[in-house]
Amino acid sequence: MHKTWITLLVIFCMLGLIPIAKAKAADREQAIKAVYLYNFLNYITWPQGQTQNKNSSVALCIYGKDPFDGALTYIKKKADKKFKLLIRNIDKLNPDNISSCHILYVSILSGKGPNDFGDNFNYTGVLTVSDIPGFAEKAGIIELVKNNDRIKLIINSRRLRSSGLKASSKLMKIAVILQKGE
Repeated sequence: MHKTWITLLVIFCMLGLIPIAKAKAADREQAIKAVYLYNFLNYITWPQGQTQNKNSSVALCIYGKDPFDGALTYIKKKADKKFKLLIRNIDKLNPDNISSCHILYVSILSGKGPNDFGDNFNYTGVLTVSDIPGFAEKAGIIELVKNNDRIKLIINSRRLRSSGLKASSKLMKIAVILQKGE
């Protein structure tokens, strides 16, 4: 599992997607999280009618202060070869703002905790992702966790299914999976 992510990271660096070698540790962490967000677009299947192809646009929404410090610029350039990637900052978590998002990234810099979202923080066709500790267990679908200088995934499979999304087996293999009742 560890070798797979190192290989992917090296490939992304070689492609020039993210200049990780020149980045500081905190910048590298955010760059890796940005790569994950891009890869989710390739390993998650959205409900019918929400496909990613050259004629469609995909919305990556960020709630809270954008922690990526330009790393999403590289992601956008890479994604725009396949589909149009829209990056939007949103200031309110309500159905009107969120319904147009494919991925909603809730930044730890938002000042929110996992208990601030409630049980109804699940939107059809929206992949909710955060680096807030406890996010996958209490609120969202995917949590990005720093563990020994690596970023690991925790996926809440119940919320994933109830949102109408499907994750590829490759993505599920590298994640810690929370099942119903965990």
